[in-house]
Amino acid sequence: PICDGADSHPAHVVGKQVLEHTGLQDALRREGGEDAADRLENLGELLSAMADHAESAADPSLRGFLEQVALVSDVDGLKGGDKVSLMTVHAAKGLEYDVAFVIGLEDKILPHANALAGGDRSGGDLRDLEEERRLLYVAMTRARKRLYLTYARTRRRFGQPELPTEPSRFLQQVPRELLEIVGAPD
Repeated sequence: PICDGADSHPAHVVGKQVLEHTGLQDALRREGGEDAADRLENLGELLSAMADHAESAADPSLRGFLEQVALVSDVDGLKGGDKVSLMTVHAAKGLEYDVAFVIGLEDKILPHANALAGGDRSGGDLRDLEEERRLLYVAMTRARKRLYLTYARTRRRFGQPELPTEPSRFLQQVPRELLEIVGAPD
């Protein structure tokens, strides 16, 4: 077995053991390229979600994690109503809501790190940045009445705290008179 006693270990521990046993991360690193980098990032985010679950859930096991995770999201059938819908910006295209929250407005998230030249603030390939800007525009135009734009001061990425994060460069381009800036205490 990949992980003896999987139900007795936190989900992220089992996840790490599975990745080590299968060699998936090493294979993706050897493969290289943007697709492989994206897949590696997704695996890191999965481990982060598993670690977050282990810290806060009554059942930190893999079984407990899987019971709380929606493996399939069918946003095509959403008709609104009194509920919260969580989706990617791509999945939200064509949909509108009275209130929309756009989260993760940090450099390296939106715009994505791949669109930045080495993650610096001077900019990367202008076409990539413009595509990221269009993606944010799509997200922002999902709101009919009220839009919330949020970013985190710190974030856990790939299971590790990332200090400090930088607010998205795109936030500086929103006219100040359209914003009400609210900050949570440290």
